[in-house]
Order: sequence, then C-alpha cells, then structure tokens
Amino acid sequence: MISYYSAGMTAMFLLFGSVFGAFSFVKERREQTLARMLSAPAGKPAIVGGKAAGVFLVAVGQFVILLLGTSLVFGVDWGENLAGTLLVGLAEAFAAAGLAMMLAALGKTERAIGGIGPAAIMLFSATGGSMIPSEQLPSWLLPVQVVSPIYWSLNGFIDLMQGASLSEVLPGVAGVLALGVGFLAFGIWRLRYE
Repeated sequence: MISYYSAGMTAMFLLFGSVFGAFSFVKERREQTLARMLSAPAGKPAIVGGKAAGVFLVAVGQFVILLLGTSLVFGVDWGENLAGTLLVGLAEAFAAAGLAMMLAALGKTERAIGGIGPAAIMLFSATGGSMIPSEQLPSWLLPVQVVSPIYWSLNGFIDLMQGASLSEVLPGVAGVLALGVGFLAFGIWRLRYE
C-alpha cells in the first residue's frame, strides 16, 4: 500500500504546484508587471508559454524530490523502468503547467484561485484514484476519471512499478499530455492580460 499511496500522493502533489503558478500570474497582472511584459516584442502566447515553462520546471523538481524521497525514506520501488517513470512524471508536470494557466484564466484574484484550484485538484484526486483505489469508486464515477490527469499518471506509475514496459504506458502519457494541452489552450484563450 505504501507504493500505491506514494504514487497517488506524488501525482496529486504535482498538481498543487499549479496553484502557486497561477498565483504568480495573477500577482503580476495586479502589480502591472504583466503589462510591462506585454510591451516587449514577445506575444501573449510566448509570455504564457514562459510562465507555463516556469511552472513545468518547478513541477519537475518536485517530482524528482518526491521520487527520491519516497525511495530513500519509505523504500518505495518505482520499478525497473526509470525512463518510463520519468516520462510519466514529465507528462504530469506539463499538465500541471497547463492547469496553472487555466486557473489563472478562471480566477481574477489569488483568493479565487485559492478556492478553485485546490477544489479542482481534490476532485481530480478523488476520481483519479489517489485517495482510494479506482476499483472502489462507485461505477457512475468511473467515466469521469478520463478527465483527471491523476488517473492517467497514477495508472502509469503503478503499471511501471509492476513491470510494465515503456510502450505499455504511452497511451496514459498521451492522455496526460492531451489534458495538459487542453488546459493550456483554455488558459491562453481565456486569460485576461490587463
């Protein structure tokens, strides 16, 4: 069970970094730093992409720390396929970056994001299986799992722990990346820059 919950909590904690990325975007908008950036020759997608890249790098750092920490402190065996585990973690870090931009688009203030972000992440966690195994969820919730990046990431981590190959987790990686692209596209489309 420690391996399952280590993977589940890792998947959940990676998304929580997105809330802080959204906070920084809203703060820059409020303090007019964003307006000064917009006067530069870079376009809005480049600015959003740069902010998302920062969130991505922080999420990658979090993932590496969680991977090493759970291995060294709790003895979690993440499986023989380190490349696969890293790929799943990188995909979820990308989804976290996209989620940060979506949250920044949905919330006008840090307080609003502080309400929306954790609620969305907890919903992703509950339906994605990081709180309780997916098999124990009510059957009517199972179709909702596909919109949770945690569902895809957690299944990838667990499959790799059980000896899956890289090719076996690629569909799940594609699912996480697709959600990240969707989150990021929504953020770019709906973000208020002023």
